Amino acid sequence: MIGPRRLFCGVLVLALLALAPGCQSGGGQTPESDSLSEPVYVTHVYDGDTIRVKSGDGAVRRVRLIGVDTPERDDDRENERYWAQMATRFAVHRLLDKQVRLSYDWEREDRYGRTLAYVWTEDGELFNRSLIREGFSPAFLVYRYRPDYQKLFRQEEKDARSEGRGMWGKQPPPAVDVGQAGGRLGEYLSVCFRCDRVADGRNYVFLWTSGMKFQVLVSKEVAWPEPAESLFLGKELVVTGILEGPREPFKVYVFFPRQISGQTR
Repeated sequence: MIGPRRLFCGVLVLALLALAPGCQSGGGQTPESDSLSEPVYVTHVYDGDTIRVKSGDGAVRRVRLIGVDTPERDDDRENERYWAQMATRFAVHRLLDKQVRLSYDWEREDRYGRTLAYVWTEDGELFNRSLIREGFSPAFLVYRYRPDYQKLFRQEEKDARSEGRGMWGKQPPPAVDVGQAGGRLGEYLSVCFRCDRVADGRNYVFLWTSGMKFQVLVSKEVAWPEPAESLFLGKELVVTGILEGPREPFKVYVFFPRQISGQTR
């Protein structure tokens, strides 16, 4: 028979184990192993940290990424809106129309009914981490989540700040020639190109290079002092944004005048 003292000690040990990081329900699992969801399909990107997914049984969920907090597109400050758009386009390039897996933490839903999750891409990338590493979000530490991920995300933010990535950069990224851009898909960068054609669309004005291998989509919400054709056609230009693919024509979306300028080299 187990004595009361030994029984009490056993219960205490179990209680301490239950409270230790890595042992709590949900957040205690290792996402890379047995706690990943079945593949789900990303059907919409609301912004850098919120997406919509559809599972194999047809269920649709709105997912809020844990540990990140990208800027808002309706912010009063232009710089915040700028980085909100960059984070959104980064998420679109990496996630939209692709399969991902989700893993969870101690809380499964927020007060708005959104699923709280870590998002894993098909190649094993933890997208929450990538947002911070590339400078599109600080590490969001207001709410409780896995201590090991908090430490990891804090370090990624520190590195992004020290290296001036994304929103932490004080200067535009170095420009690459359009012929070299294909190897830089998904990056925030500047691309030098010659505008050989301008085409009008419903929501965008399309700027094309010769051979139609690269295009710039300029939102019609951008206010320009002159028509796009007179501003851009036949000009050597530099455009800054997320280089998107996966196939030609590679493209960059423009939502702010600061994203496009004449070449200075």
